[in-house]
Amino acid sequence: MDGGTGLRLRHFVQIVDTHTAGEPTRIATGGLPPIPGDSMIDRRCWLETTGAPLRGFLLDEPRGHHDMFGAIITPPVHPESNFGVIFLDNNGTLAMCGHGTIGVVTALITLGQTEQDDLVLDTPAGLVHCRVNRTNGEVSSVTFQNVPAFCLHDLNWNGFSLHLSYGGNLFALVDAASIGLHADKDHLSELIDTGMAIRSWANEQTETYHPTTGERLTIDLVEFYEAGDPDRNVVVFGDRQVDRSPCGTGTCAKMAFLHATGKLALEKEYRYSSILGTEFIGKIVSETMVGTVPGIVPEITGSAYVTAIGSLVLTNNDPFPTGFSLERENR
Repeated sequence: MDGGTGLRLRHFVQIVDTHTAGEPTRIATGGLPPIPGDSMIDRRCWLETTGAPLRGFLLDEPRGHHDMFGAIITPPVHPESNFGVIFLDNNGTLAMCGHGTIGVVTALITLGQTEQDDLVLDTPAGLVHCRVNRTNGEVSSVTFQNVPAFCLHDLNWNGFSLHLSYGGNLFALVDAASIGLHADKDHLSELIDTGMAIRSWANEQTETYHPTTGERLTIDLVEFYEAGDPDRNVVVFGDRQVDRSPCGTGTCAKMAFLHATGKLALEKEYRYSSILGTEFIGKIVSETMVGTVPGIVPEITGSAYVTAIGSLVLTNNDPFPTGFSLERENR
């Protein structure tokens, strides 16, 4: 394989890089081998195990960096969907991603892979309904209606409350002020250390299953939130990875928590700010039941921007076919 370059290549992968509210998404649109699996969950599992080297190739150094995030476009499984998507962080995969969804839809429109302004993405978490918003013909933002979100039980960590809430991924929500921190850049190192400690401890303390699918849910992200105008968060996930955006699934999880505690009504706009001061706009479209658990149908609006269109290549003699991470190797 030479990809038309004259080079002897093992991989020639077409990509689009975007950022959504500052958070990157590297989107693989072509050139990868087919991702096997009869469902999007099966495909995600394959990428967690056999296909893990592909994640390293796409996201890790020398082609990426420690905080790179990714998405792989696949054919959909569900007949009512347009595209399949699997999301990648720096240490594995996620069932759903809000900033990634906004980036993927923006990229698909930019590349001309679809002319539809209403799309359905098939994700491991379920179907995500997306709407493109335009200004003067250009994509100005994307609104997506996520899978149902719901609030679960609390855990007591060293005398502090962790609120477990699901927004496509399972979060531990933490009031930053309650543990003497602020959701800002000045406390970033402490937030990362504390977030990793909380996630490890919480997953040892609880065994949680999705109320309708029965799928085992692990706490994949820790969301430190802070009250303000608007509220702000810092989300820690992956291997000490920090979300630059307000986190779409985290915003959904937070809205489910606020609604369950009587602090956010239906159809009321909820603005959520990131560590950079960028915002997503959330709204609860309706209430629903997720099995026997009360939940909400959340909607998120945000904007993504294309930063690069190109290809990643792997030559036959490259000593780093699956990438590397100095951060992980030095711990």
